[in-house]
Amino acid sequence: MDKQDLAKIDFTNLFNSLQRVKLDVYLQLSEDKFVRIIHSKSDEREEVLRKYHEKGVRFFFVKKQFIHEIKNQLLDNLEKNIHLLNEEESSQAQKIKVGQSLVKELRSLVKSLGASQEVTDATEKAVQAVYELSKETVSLEAMLEVIQGKGEYIQKHGLLCSFITCAVARQFSWATEDLIQSFILASLFQDISLDSDRLAKIFDKGSKEFKKLDSAQKEVVINHTSYSAIMLEAISKLSSEAQRLIRNHHENPQGTGFLGRLNSGSTGPIDACFIISVRFSHELIRNQPLTPEAIRSIVHSMNKSYNVGNYKNIYKQFIEVFESLKV
Repeated sequence: MDKQDLAKIDFTNLFNSLQRVKLDVYLQLSEDKFVRIIHSKSDEREEVLRKYHEKGVRFFFVKKQFIHEIKNQLLDNLEKNIHLLNEEESSQAQKIKVGQSLVKELRSLVKSLGASQEVTDATEKAVQAVYELSKETVSLEAMLEVIQGKGEYIQKHGLLCSFITCAVARQFSWATEDLIQSFILASLFQDISLDSDRLAKIFDKGSKEFKKLDSAQKEVVINHTSYSAIMLEAISKLSSEAQRLIRNHHENPQGTGFLGRLNSGSTGPIDACFIISVRFSHELIRNQPLTPEAIRSIVHSMNKSYNVGNYKNIYKQFIEVFESLKV
């Protein structure tokens, strides 16, 4: 099979597609060599695919003629989630749960299809749906009840971060509607270049989790802020602001972030708002079960790190918003 006749697709979307579409599936052995691992007529398509995924294979190849059908399926799934998110009859907990599925579908759409007008339109619809949800009075208790349940870390963190960032930013006069949507876009796409929850959970270069990685994995973690921003570049008209937020989302007041180019004196309020929200969302998910004592410990730890320099005013509003949510 010639390379020009094949298209790359990630495991999740291919697995879902095999339940509806009969496909030949190929594995890449070298730059120009591919081998068929699943025949379209096989009755064990899903089992074989799962076996390769368990061995560490994340991407597969199918004939380009089937990508259109897969694309339509992805777009349909995303539209269904957007529709459910916009239903007034849905409870808060139901909407947040749908929001997690929406984040997952959006990531799959972008990673599988890349930049196109259809992907751009779908992204803007998804951001608008989360934007409308963020305007509702969402209690932290209701969010955490769902977000701490089953599901992948990346989608939980993205959705929780969007709610927290929007809630804090709305306390300031500089928070325009476009900026709020850029915060949401950055929240949902901050880890789009990563395929592993394990790597997405690493926040510090000095952590034991980071030190255990090999050199290639360390490079992926350090550079994912730049890679994710690049992936977003061609997708949304809001991407300029969101790209900067994504590039800087692992910086910190001490100047020891992944890129190490910002500190408490050089970080603007918009970036500080996003950086604090990214970290707080991570800590809320990481510290389970989330007891009142654990929450107080998180707040105390963040106070030592973020109640300094240009972060101070943002952190003050962050505490006020957090306390008003009444966990």
